[in-house]
Amino acid sequence: MTIPYEKFSAQGNAFVIVEEATLNAPLTPQQITHWAQQDDLTSFDQLLLVGRSRFDQTWDVAIFNADGSMAEQCGNGMRAVAQFLYRTEKVADATSIRLNPPAGLVRVTEFEAYDEARAWVGVQLPGPREIESTGIPMNTPCLAAYRVSMGNPHLILIWPHPPSHEECQSVGATLQAGEPLTGGINVSLAHWAGDAVKLRVYERGVGPTLACGSGACATAAAVIRHFKSSRRLKIDQPGGSVVVNWPATDSPSHPIELAGDVQRLGEGCLHWIQSV
Repeated sequence: MTIPYEKFSAQGNAFVIVEEATLNAPLTPQQITHWAQQDDLTSFDQLLLVGRSRFDQTWDVAIFNADGSMAEQCGNGMRAVAQFLYRTEKVADATSIRLNPPAGLVRVTEFEAYDEARAWVGVQLPGPREIESTGIPMNTPCLAAYRVSMGNPHLILIWPHPPSHEECQSVGATLQAGEPLTGGINVSLAHWAGDAVKLRVYERGVGPTLACGSGACATAAAVIRHFKSSRRLKIDQPGGSVVVNWPATDSPSHPIELAGDVQRLGEGCLHWIQSV
């Protein structure tokens, strides 16, 4: 069996998008990890499985990490799916798109196509379900720590300087190993510079990543709460920048907006390996 896909990049995150209607067997974790470890064209951070919902203009989205585990939310992935649906002419108006990942309904709020491959895409995600201060991890220079739920779990560490890749790897791996939550937690090291946040994320199921959309949203919420900063923040990650707007701090569940560039990288076919 061969499965057609399209590949997109959003803030450096690589997404392979597959339509559910093209499958004649369920995806397995072993199959996912096999594809993720292939050449540069097919490798990905997440595979996104898209299918029509029973509701008009709504698509269900299943999110698979590169290690075969599943995630509840993926902000940059939802932006990539919006670009995919518009580019493949599933919709005439991109801002009519509604996406339904496990963490709750996502609405496309901004869409501007630069050309056939690139677009600026903004989405509105369900807001943080909770933001709570937590203990500072031992043996770190962390200034404060917050647990934030975006439907998926995040630990935000307020860092005293722009975090390095080595710090992200070391701290993230250590905290993942000791995390009691089933499936682990996304660990973010965030340095607030007043007009922007320098962020690195150790993403569960992936490791240090070029970017994490839900991590950017969770970080913005924590930074806004901790520093009482502007409610519109630029979040800089190794893969690029996004804008996060969270217009309310008195109601943690208020929707949060994430916007940035999306680029189509190519297309091809995934080959089903029967022995996997």
